[in-house]
Amino acid sequence: MSFKPYFKKISEELISNIIMFKKKYPETKNNCYPEELTKVFEKYIEVYGHAYCMDVGSERKKLSKLLYRALNEMKH
Repeated sequence: MSFKPYFKKISEELISNIIMFKKKYPETKNNCYPEELTKVFEKYIEVYGHAYCMDVGSERKKLSKLLYRALNEMKH
């Protein structure tokens, strides 16, 4: 399997996840973030974080939870 088809596939999944997330949680427009945002972060890190050794699933989960926590702390 070559890199481009894989990257294209996960990029399309990311775009799809973001669109579905925005529809399901419109409150994010008001800086109110549900915990499900961590899954979108995970996918985003999977797509764009390979250059930063983020190809390990457990590390993506840790980082996505940190980002979620940081967003929620900044809104207060």
